[in-house]
Amino acid sequence: MGRLENRLRRLEEEADKIGFPAAIQRLDDDEFPVFFAYMERWEAEGGESTRSPHPTPGEAVVLRKLHEHRRQAVREGWGNSAYRAY
Repeated sequence: MGRLENRLRRLEEEADKIGFPAAIQRLDDDEFPVFFAYMERWEAEGGESTRSPHPTPGEAVVLRKLHEHRRQAVREGWGNSAYRAY
């Protein structure tokens, strides 16, 4: 049973990553520094071992756009072809 749970966890982790590299590349030149500053703050607060920090209003706008870009990238087929989320 543990092997199945591990495979499911890895699949969920992979699904979370699909489309983000393409989405990040689609951020505008003025949005990327805001996103980068947010990610630096997240890393300074513990990174993956902690919850994401509460975004500022400006960061929230950029994060919403990032997730919109990600959804578009997934629809376009970016990510691991073995697992496509729609």
